[in-house]
Amino acid sequence: MLRTLKVCRNILGMALFVAGSSTASAQQGEKSNGLFHRWSHRAEAGCTTCTQPNTVQNCQPAPITPLTPKMDLPKSADPIANQPDPTFSDLASGAGVGSSAALAAPGGYLDSAIPKTTFRLRYERGTDMNRPDRAEYFYAQCFGGAPQGIRGGGTLFNPNARGPAQLPPPNIDFQQGFAYFEYAFNNRFSAFADMPYREVDFNNGSSPSGFSDLQLGIKAALVAEEDRYLTFQFRTYIPTGVASDGLGTAHVSLEPSLLYFQRLNRVTLQAQLTDWIPVGGGPIAGNVLQYGAGVGYDLLCTEKFRFTPVAELMGWTALSGFATTVEQFNGIPGPGGQTDAAGQTIVNAKIGARTYFGKNDVYVGYGHAITGNRWYNELVRIEYRRSW
Repeated sequence: MLRTLKVCRNILGMALFVAGSSTASAQQGEKSNGLFHRWSHRAEAGCTTCTQPNTVQNCQPAPITPLTPKMDLPKSADPIANQPDPTFSDLASGAGVGSSAALAAPGGYLDSAIPKTTFRLRYERGTDMNRPDRAEYFYAQCFGGAPQGIRGGGTLFNPNARGPAQLPPPNIDFQQGFAYFEYAFNNRFSAFADMPYREVDFNNGSSPSGFSDLQLGIKAALVAEEDRYLTFQFRTYIPTGVASDGLGTAHVSLEPSLLYFQRLNRVTLQAQLTDWIPVGGGPIAGNVLQYGAGVGYDLLCTEKFRFTPVAELMGWTALSGFATTVEQFNGIPGPGGQTDAAGQTIVNAKIGARTYFGKNDVYVGYGHAITGNRWYNELVRIEYRRSW
């Protein structure tokens, strides 16, 4: 019994010793933590949690801001991942060389299929036009106002002819300047106006000049994709030119067209189908079907500069109408009568290049007739264009 009480006393003593040691260690640790907190705060610009900086008891630990774990956002919620890659839609926005809509339509003779706010200045010179009043496409029927002798006797005289009254030589030359402005309401619809100024050189000392027929029109894109456009264009010619000077046709003309554009990386393709319809024209006026295709290639391309050679093939076929002919009689030019223009086809080859810098571009091109029938034998065209 005494042995048992002695064992219990020893166990109780050991327990009291362990408890006392643990309490002392805890107090010592608290004191150490308080000292470290006080000195670390003194190392900074002062402790904002200690009401009594020289004591430990009133120093409260600084709040700890929990870290937010990083989460991967789904692509649908990530604003950076949702930004579209640059595509042809940027070309229609007009920002810089690589994104100008004008860049998408490098052709110098084919109409652009892309509705785009554009200002353009154009100059051209054509030579050796041998049937200037064919179907009244270029100007109104000539030899009006006075009778003209024809081979075999008789006269060629149409008192209603509204074109030049003078007898032209077998070929005439002409120069034209155009001021064009197009406004795009969106990427599918635009309206435009084109004001030409013309000088006709009859190569006999007479060179009348003045404003030619005003052109107004609209474009409506039937297909407007990143790299492809199919557009309906409707152009109206208003007879503002003086027809008796060879500056206009003296009648309204309507011109519906289908325009096509396709971009294949550095290659651009263009095409056009147009029907020129005279309204209220003279007896020789007739429909003229126009068609053409072209290809351009971005030969040089940098951030601020682009150079694109272009080749185009243009054709016209008169569906009806007549043309006044001029023949030589003993070395003297005279009217030979009228020839049926229906079925006459004219084909021209065009080559040129367009250079882009910023929102501006310049085109220089040359055209040559490759058929016996022709509007002109040679044509040189230069134009400046700015797009927004």
